[in-house]
Amino acid sequence: MLVQFMFSPTADDAARKALIATLRQRGAHGVRRAFPRAPSERMERIYSIDVANGHESEMLQVLNKSADVDFAEVEAPRWLAHS
Repeated sequence: MLVQFMFSPTADDAARKALIATLRQRGAHGVRRAFPRAPSERMERIYSIDVANGHESEMLQVLNKSADVDFAEVEAPRWLAHS
């Protein structure tokens, strides 16, 4: 399951690293920028994390309690249709 979140504009590098470390300690893996070559500063702040099924609510709780996060949500599943 994927969870997306956006760091606040005031979150510095140390705050980002600390939150990512907390997420990893709680079982998140695959923490990465959602848009590695983001054309804007706003898009650079959006991250995705892989979370084991059943642990989404715990990760959302951690993220939503953080003053360094603007939003967090479970990423909607997407399927590509073959034509």
